[in-house]
Amino acid sequence: MREARTWRAGGLIKGALWAGALTAATFCAVAALSRPALASEQQGAQAEAEPEPGPRARSLLPPASAHVSPGVTRWPPPAELRRVNQSRLDRQARGMGVLLGWSALNIGVGTAGYLVSDGPRRYFHQMNAAWNVVNAAIAGFGLRAALRDDASRFDGLETLEEGRSFERILAINIGLNVAYMASGAFMWERGLRRDDDRLRGYGPSLLLQGAFLLVFDSTLFALQRRASARYLEGLQLGMEPEGGLHLGYGVHF
Repeated sequence: MREARTWRAGGLIKGALWAGALTAATFCAVAALSRPALASEQQGAQAEAEPEPGPRARSLLPPASAHVSPGVTRWPPPAELRRVNQSRLDRQARGMGVLLGWSALNIGVGTAGYLVSDGPRRYFHQMNAAWNVVNAAIAGFGLRAALRDDASRFDGLETLEEGRSFERILAINIGLNVAYMASGAFMWERGLRRDDDRLRGYGPSLLLQGAFLLVFDSTLFALQRRASARYLEGLQLGMEPEGGLHLGYGVHF
């Protein structure tokens, strides 16, 4: 009996350490991916590439006090907007493709494992297969929507809103993934204490699925966040002659 308790405690500790290490590694990777580009180096390279205006050109420039706020220009041209939106749709399609592949793998292995295993492993495979039936449906609909959407139908403001909406969905999913892992750890612990094969199988399965989804959603979130930051770099908020605010994009004219 003492050996059995020692084995169960050791398994629980190993599972908790594994989940914690995977979560820490995930957030480190997300932090690295979310790090903004080296703006200072880019600005320095741009300053070196731009020639200094000559005496006549400097005489034609308006004085520094002529404009109190940045000038308002324009949104990106249609070709640029299409490129930005197509990149977002491609990112979504690739992500849904990865999720669909993971789901198919789990359904196949889980079904086979359920038929040939017994004890906790049987329930582990059962949960993996059942969980990924839902994932496969979500991935299928998401992939279909990303492939069928038209990247040229979004204007400048809609492009900004679509990117932010995608980020909000991913942020919610990240929170849910942490809840899945916590539920799995709780079920695993209860199963070990009660010697319940079902809970001892379902708990590790939820830990595994939650950990994968945490890495998956966090990576997509970081990539989309970086793309939105690049898009926002060109947006400018300026004052109109009548005193109102106007959102523009591009360089000063």
